[in-house]
Parts: sequence; structure tokens; C-alpha cells
Amino acid sequence: MESLFIKLLNNSISAGWLVLAVLLARLMLKKAPKKFRCALWGLVGLRLALPVRLQSVFSLVPSAITVSENIMLDPTPAVNSGISALDSAVNPVVAASFTPEPWASTNPLQILIFAASVLWLAGLAALLLYSAVSWLRLRRRVAESVPLRSNIRLCHRVDSPFVLGIFKPRIYLPLGMDEGSMELVIAHEQAHIRRRDNLTKPLAFLLLAVYWFNPLLWIAYILLCRDMELACDERVLREKSGIRKAYASALLQCSVPRHPAAVCPVAFGEVGVKQRIKSILDDKKPALWLTAAAVVLIVVLALCFLTDPAGLRFDTKKNPVVSAESVDLRLSEPFIRQMNSDQLEELMSARLSRLGRTVKSNEYEGMTPIYFISAVFQDGSSAKISGYSADDENMLDIQYKGSRYVVEDQDFADYVNRFCIGGDMAEAEAEMLVDRLQEQEENQNQGDQEAAQTGEPETAESPAPSGAESLTVRYYGTPLTDFSLKLNEEVPLNLVILPSGQNVDVVWGSENPEVLEVTTDPDDPQKCTVACIAEIPQGGVKIYAEAGGQRIECTVYFRSDP
Repeated sequence: MESLFIKLLNNSISAGWLVLAVLLARLMLKKAPKKFRCALWGLVGLRLALPVRLQSVFSLVPSAITVSENIMLDPTPAVNSGISALDSAVNPVVAASFTPEPWASTNPLQILIFAASVLWLAGLAALLLYSAVSWLRLRRRVAESVPLRSNIRLCHRVDSPFVLGIFKPRIYLPLGMDEGSMELVIAHEQAHIRRRDNLTKPLAFLLLAVYWFNPLLWIAYILLCRDMELACDERVLREKSGIRKAYASALLQCSVPRHPAAVCPVAFGEVGVKQRIKSILDDKKPALWLTAAAVVLIVVLALCFLTDPAGLRFDTKKNPVVSAESVDLRLSEPFIRQMNSDQLEELMSARLSRLGRTVKSNEYEGMTPIYFISAVFQDGSSAKISGYSADDENMLDIQYKGSRYVVEDQDFADYVNRFCIGGDMAEAEAEMLVDRLQEQEENQNQGDQEAAQTGEPETAESPAPSGAESLTVRYYGTPLTDFSLKLNEEVPLNLVILPSGQNVDVVWGSENPEVLEVTTDPDDPQKCTVACIAEIPQGGVKIYAEAGGQRIECTVYFRSDP
């Protein structure tokens, strides 16, 4: 339920930008035909209802995913509104309020989002119940109505005319109306039926019930109802000439302080009479250019707000990949492979150039990848394709030119997972790899046994913290040339704990740094070993590093077996 709520929240935020655009467009189309206002609100409904949207370079939606579905488990929660200034103002507050303590068993956001999901469901149920009760009460009120003709009925228990019904709409009129006013009112209500407003309003209310937590959508619903009335008034005035004053008088006669149909989501009553009379008296046939401008504006808004921001695209013909390697950390030792020419060709022509849907998002920022492919392009830029789960290969993103993109292409995710783990290797080569890994594990177990018999630590230079096992923390990522420890830095570092199987928690936190030993490999600048060489009183150590202006951070917590 929490995932569904987060999806709806992101969708409502995206639709909120469209609502703001429509509010501005309504002012611009003040003199244009009123039916175009309803068309604008139709765009909002499409944005809310469509489960899948296309991506476009013309999209003005800042971010398709403002709140990550993994925010409940994120040790450093943050939102991605797509507006840097807003993120800079909001995210420090979010992090300070909801960052879990290292010892906490539950993330505060898990509790908050669960409570919000329950509240959302309760609000949805309440609005649907309200809709059903309103309809039943109105049906009971008109139960004693008598037919006038066709689908028109008279009822002594109603004070104002309205339309009731979705599939078989009927017009209900109060008794005692004069014949002239009655015909004009019937023309108005029939205009509602011809425009299919009896279907539009219930669907709009259903969307409002689902997204009731967004105040902008309440504004949109209220204005939609008003614009539908204005559009019907305009239609009647176009079809019947010379009735402006009589029509305004009929509306005034039908107005009541509080009409029961006005609060029923499946009925139409005469609402906003004062504004409608003013519009009727000021009504003039719009110029042709206004109609054309309205159509163009609707198309532009649809293109800019019904689509999501364009995802990542690679032109490997103009900018080919010159080198790439994969790293898989799901084994006891990292499995590293350099791509040969055939593998590079597949990566470029069959994978990157045909990459499917991606969404610009920091959803997995702060998480440590367990397998990835690093590629270097001809222009010197690089891309890192990272997988974050051994169970869900769809948890994949791409870091490219300072931005992150969540991959929603199942075939591409399968390829990355399969290649990193060696699924494309020949059978003989795979058997050799398995033998090598088994040999490494046997040698490691033998060394552990010998160390236990002699009572000496495996590495004299790196004694383990009191009550914890010996650890090696290794960095794989951007080459580090001048590696140095820095204090009070706040950028995550991709680390992996080796060997696997030890009782160790890796947590992003804010503990004070302790004494560390840093060793770089001169033959491979991508590898850097950071070892704890002092007892850790609180069971944790924060690692800070800086390389080429890039600041990185990680906290490693040790705990002994229970």
C-alpha cells in the first residue's frame, strides 16, 4: 500500500504543475470559447488517469519521480523535485528530520508513510461513501416526480432544475416554472447531456477522491464544474439568438442559496449563477484567431505536461565506448572483467543505443551497488551502470555526466545482471572461474583456522575492534590518485565489505572518525584499502575521502556475533 501511495503522490505532484499551467492558460483564454477551458481540465484528468506516459524533450515537468519508492529505506532520505533551489532548501530539513539512527530498527519514514497511506485510504473511502449517500438522498427526493416528456420530469420536492444519472440521464424541474423560462432551462440541461457532462463530472470526482490530498486538484474540480456551466450557457446562446436577457432572467429565477444537486458528484445544478449571468450579458462571439490560439495552447500544454522529461540517450556512433569493465561483488571475491572488442560492440550497438525507458531520478543515491559496468567514451566521459539488489535485477540506474537515471528497461537490466555475473562466458571459462573462487575460499578458511590456532590476528597492522571480526573495506569507482582523509564531508562513497559472510552492517551515519590505515594499489589506482587500526568504542568508524575535488564518505559499523 505504501508503494501505491508514493506512486499516486508522484503523479499528483506532476499533475499539480499542469494545474498551475491551466490556471494561467484560463486567464489567457478569458475571451475564447468556454469549451476550451473544459478541454484544459481534460488534460489534467488525462495526466492523473494515464498509467504510462511518453517521454519528450519538450516536457516541462521538472521531475517524474519526486519521491523515491525506496525513500522509506534510504539512510539519507531526500526528494528530487527537479528544481535545484527547492531541493537544496527541502532536503537538509528532510535529512535532519528523518535520517534513522544507526541503532534504530525502523526508519521514521516507514512509520510516516504507512500512516499517510492509511489516512489516504480512509479519505478515499469517506469521499466514495459521501458520493453514494448524496446520490441515494437525491434519488429518494425525486422518487415522486412525474413525467413531462421524454427524459424530462417534474418534482415538487426540488427547488431548482438539474440533471441526474450517468447512463440514462434525466432532467428534473421544479413545479411552477413559467413555460418560457422552462424551455430555456431545458435547453441548458440538454446541452449538458449532449456534451456528456453527466459522464465527465463523476469521472472527475472519482479522480478527486483518489488524489484528495492535493489541494490544487480541489481547485481544479471546482473550476471544472463552473467552466462546464459556462460552456453550456454559451452553447445555448449560440443556438438560440436574441434570448440573452430572457436566459439570464431564467437563471436568476432558478438560483437557490444551497442546491442539493450542487454537492452531488453525479448531478448538475445551477451553481455560480452570479458569475454566469455576468458572462451571459458580456457574451460576444469570439474572433477566429482566439479559437485558433486556444487550440494551439491546448496542444502545447499537452506536449509539455502530458509527457515526462526525456530519459537518457546514447549516440554510440558519434561517441563510441573505448573501454569498459564489469565488477560483481556478490561473490566472496570481486569478479572483474575487461570487455573485449566483441563485448564492447554488443554494449554499444545492441544495448546502449537501444536503451529503453529511463527516468532521471536520484532514487538509488547513497546505496552501494553490488554489481556494475563502468564504460569510458571517446570524448572522455564515463558512465556507470549499477545494480543494487541480488534479488531484484530491476533496481538499476545509470550515472552519466553528473546525473542519475533509473532504468525501466527489463531487457537491459537482464543483460547487465547476466554479463556482470559471467552468464555470457563459455562453459570451460565459467568452470575455471568457479574452481578459482572455490580455491580462494578454501585458502581463506585455512588462514582463518591457522590464525585461530596461533591466537594471532591475520594482519598485525590492522587489529580488529574489540568484540568484532577483522574487516577490509575496499573502494571501487572513480580512480583515486591523491587519496587523503578529510573531516566533516557529506558525500557517499561506494564501498564493499570483504570478505562476505561476516556479521557487519554498512550504515550511512554521522559518527566521529577514528584512526584508519589507507593503502593504495600503485598498479591499479581504482583500488584503495581502508583498514581500521584502532579500537572503536561505539562500534563504528566514519571514512572520509577526497579525490580531484570529489568528496566522499561512508560509515562502517562493527558488531560481534550475538
